[in-house]
Amino acid sequence: MTATCRKCGYELTVESQTVASVCPRCGRLMLAPKDANSRQTQEALHENFLEMQAQQKKYKRKRRVIALVLTAVIVLGAGTAALAVLHSRQARYTAAADALKQGDPYAAYAQFDALGEYQDAPAQRKKALEQFLTTVQTGDCISFGSFEQDGNTQNGQETLEWIVLSVKEPYVLLLSKNVLDIQPFSETDSAAWNDSALRRWLNADFFADAFTPKQQERILLAKRKDAKGNETAERLLALSAAAVDAYLAPDDPHRPGVCTAYAAAKADGVTAGKAVAWWLRTPGTESGCTAVVNAQGETNAAGIPADSAAVGVRPAFWLHLS
Repeated sequence: MTATCRKCGYELTVESQTVASVCPRCGRLMLAPKDANSRQTQEALHENFLEMQAQQKKYKRKRRVIALVLTAVIVLGAGTAALAVLHSRQARYTAAADALKQGDPYAAYAQFDALGEYQDAPAQRKKALEQFLTTVQTGDCISFGSFEQDGNTQNGQETLEWIVLSVKEPYVLLLSKNVLDIQPFSETDSAAWNDSALRRWLNADFFADAFTPKQQERILLAKRKDAKGNETAERLLALSAAAVDAYLAPDDPHRPGVCTAYAAAKADGVTAGKAVAWWLRTPGTESGCTAVVNAQGETNAAGIPADSAAVGVRPAFWLHLS
């Protein structure tokens, strides 16, 4: 015969002689007498009632034990996670302290900065910055931001490295160590920096992708006037031909732009790990062309057609150190 639990509606099959049972879903005692006026049935009902009542108590005790075990597991898991976070912060703090001891104050500064208010990280961050400002010089290489470089998007973005071109406390002018992308300077033959596709990409897509909001705040919004006297403002830019000659000597090893694997995949005939021409923002002396630094590291003032799709990009910007 079939009996229905009045509490949860669960239906179960019971033998015809059974007068009581426990719902396996909610634990409620279910009575199903075969003949309510039968003395024999009433006696059997009483016996089954006592047995089922004992089973119900046992069922409830089991549920309480399971609940206690689950609570203990959750509490233990939360405690383990908290310990893991604490251990991770301590490991990062130790790495930052080691970097400072080993004479890499900027790396130490970046790591202490990421730790926020942990322990005495703010005081250590200030100490690292002061040490960096007294030791930084042109030609140094520092890490800041991240961008896809090895061509394997599955392992995440790689840390960006920048060459220090100039120090004007509290700012440093940085140029990417490598060619990070390959794309046209302009979608047309126009060599005007203000209207170029490269300027838009640097200050929109690349800016958002390579830097966290906190890092973005430290990049100076540089204002200047172009050759026609028009005022522009941008955070990321391509160097001018004059800036390259002023900051990088003709034999400076940082003049040639070595192409990353990610950038090399953007154009035919470009090899990862090899130098490639990179854009400047100065119009070329040839019509429709933009000046570049060629693969040998020489400034090409005549330029390359602005819509060429085989020239590299080396972003530059002024970074606020504090």
